[in-house]
Amino acid sequence: MKRSFKVLIGIVLALIIVFSVYYFYSKKFNTNNTQSTIRYIPQRVVKQDISVKIKSTGIVFAGTTKDIVAKNSGEVKNLSVKIKDTVKEGQTLLTVYNEQIESQIASAEINIEKLNLQLSNAKSEDEAKLINLQLKEAKII
Repeated sequence: MKRSFKVLIGIVLALIIVFSVYYFYSKKFNTNNTQSTIRYIPQRVVKQDISVKIKSTGIVFAGTTKDIVAKNSGEVKNLSVKIKDTVKEGQTLLTVYNEQIESQIASAEINIEKLNLQLSNAKSEDEAKLINLQLKEAKII
């Protein structure tokens, strides 16, 4: 009887262990199943603009600023931009008039004409090359 009693207790303990393991595992898997029951509702995709309007006060600064300094002095004759205008690279902003510069330009043009006449009357190749060099230099200035 002792032996059958020990076998009966062993079977009862084994059943208790099996049912407790089953109980805890079924609880664990049931919590995961509730999370997987989330449903997604499909929506049709439509191309559209997204815009957000914000009303606020504040101060806006330019990303870059540039100081403009003339290489010569004189009188501003033509100012082609105004405050808050957008400017592009290479755009003429103003024209400066200076009598000295105007006289230098006129003198350089006369010098170029003289060199062209000398070039047409050149007697040798060396003389023509020298006049061509002087002509290039006059055009640079």
